Amino acid sequence: MQKRTGRKTNSKKRAPKRKTRRAQTSKKHRSTLSRTRPIRPGKSGIRVLVFLFSDGLGEVRVRSSREASLVGRYWAAIDKYLATGDSSALKRIRRKTVKTASGKRIQFIKDLAEIERLGSAGVLSFESLYAKVG
Repeated sequence: MQKRTGRKTNSKKRAPKRKTRRAQTSKKHRSTLSRTRPIRPGKSGIRVLVFLFSDGLGEVRVRSSREASLVGRYWAAIDKYLATGDSSALKRIRRKTVKTASGKRIQFIKDLAEIERLGSAGVLSFESLYAKVG
């Protein structure tokens, strides 16, 4: 058994890289190699997300992945605030609204007293966030 020293292996001992020629690829794979589609940053598709309103939880339908990510960052910031009392993550969320699929803008609750009230009422428990709201 060889002793590991933490050093990189000698490049001469590595297996040689295999080069693939166009003639060697199958017809099916050639068509996918020639087509490259750019990934759109705001890929659309309606997502139903749980959202925090002043009277409790509700569902919001958003169209873009950016809006969905914003809602996810908001929930992570709320979780961090309730767990540690650190509100810096909530302050870093600069946008105050999220745009729904219908075009309506809904405001985030950033009032710490309101978040504390909803958290102590049990509205923001882990089980309730993933339950179907209705």
